[in-house]
Amino acid sequence: MRSKIEQKIVGAFLNELKRNNLNPIWAYDYLEYKVFVEYVDDFYRLSGEEQWEVRSILMAIQKTYK
Repeated sequence: MRSKIEQKIVGAFLNELKRNNLNPIWAYDYLEYKVFVEYVDDFYRLSGEEQWEVRSILMAIQKTYK
């Protein structure tokens, strides 16, 4: 079963994929921007384990689609 963090990140990636005409590179870049630039304060408020989970999910998406 997927965690809530994983569900949110994968859902956001799929939404961006649709919005960017199925271009996974643009979708990933936008998602990475949102997490590490726009919502950086929220990211650092997460626990160390949750930050690791976010980074791991983003890395998996990057290795798969970029």
